[in-house]
Amino acid sequence: MSAQVTLPAPNTNPNQRVATLLDEVIDQKSANTQKALDGRVNINEAVMIGGDLFSMGYLAFQGAQIVKPALAAIPAIAIATLACGCIAGAINIGVAIISMKEGFQALKNGDTKLALRLFLDFFGLFGIGTIMILASLALRVAALSAVGTFFGANPWLLPVLFFIISIPILVEISNRIYNIQMGKDLASQLNGDLNQLIHGKDPNNPFHFQSLLESQETDLEVRNEIARRFEQLQADMGVEAASEALKLIRLQMLQEDTKEQLQKFKEKIAEWNRAQYVRMFQQVLYAAAFGVSMGTLNPSMNTAAVNGTQTFAMTAANAIPLYMDTFWPFKRNTPIVVPHVIETGKV
Repeated sequence: MSAQVTLPAPNTNPNQRVATLLDEVIDQKSANTQKALDGRVNINEAVMIGGDLFSMGYLAFQGAQIVKPALAAIPAIAIATLACGCIAGAINIGVAIISMKEGFQALKNGDTKLALRLFLDFFGLFGIGTIMILASLALRVAALSAVGTFFGANPWLLPVLFFIISIPILVEISNRIYNIQMGKDLASQLNGDLNQLIHGKDPNNPFHFQSLLESQETDLEVRNEIARRFEQLQADMGVEAASEALKLIRLQMLQEDTKEQLQKFKEKIAEWNRAQYVRMFQQVLYAAAFGVSMGTLNPSMNTAAVNGTQTFAMTAANAIPLYMDTFWPFKRNTPIVVPHVIETGKV
């Protein structure tokens, strides 16, 4: 005679049910995030960080030689400029490919704005990489002397390309900073009445969980909806702050103490907001370099001073992502896009 199996009673507490599903989504997203961090030692990350480093080196050497042309006659500097230019060019093309890859992941996650911006980065960085390689080789390869003459006569090309790829980033960051300053970002809502936020009447608000508490859908369908909302939050405040935000909502739903979790969330959102201002400063440098480079079109301008200024501005602009790409994998301009929970196969 077989042993009798006692099935657990279904969970009839809607708050506990949704909180449990929230836990599952948060845990899976955290696992995906950790997996992304653990896998950072790879060719993609080397390309990202190397691109910043060698681009900065190439632009610094170029700027030094513009300010003091005699430096170009020093073999070591000439070789260093050639090496940095070719390597930086190749790596920028590699970064372009990574941008396209992350763009497809963002598209799969439903973040169309980020996807579009990353696809534009692909085309811009591909052009920048090509120019760096050709301009550097033209200094040593006689067959490319005409190319070198062309780039020498049009030093504004690189600043223009850098500025073009900065435009969608400028629009994105400006919108983020405006919302932060005006309190229109999703994070600002968590400074108010959490209970009212959860039980509010706006069905489009990702923090509106009343509809899920009243839902007659299956656990699978509710879990999918929570996962969709996580992506909405991730697009607005980054994966780390989004995770802390949902943990905060979970505690509020269970009527548990939220003070410590609220502090964790505020720390993460402060990091996210600070990153937006740093990113904006980088784009301002690119815009400034573009504006200065237009001075070369005026014959009365001191060309060497103008070219040197715009080159050093771009050098500084490339130094900023070197830090961001190394220490801010989820907040940088080409972020690691953590996969959607539903794509793990567990839903």
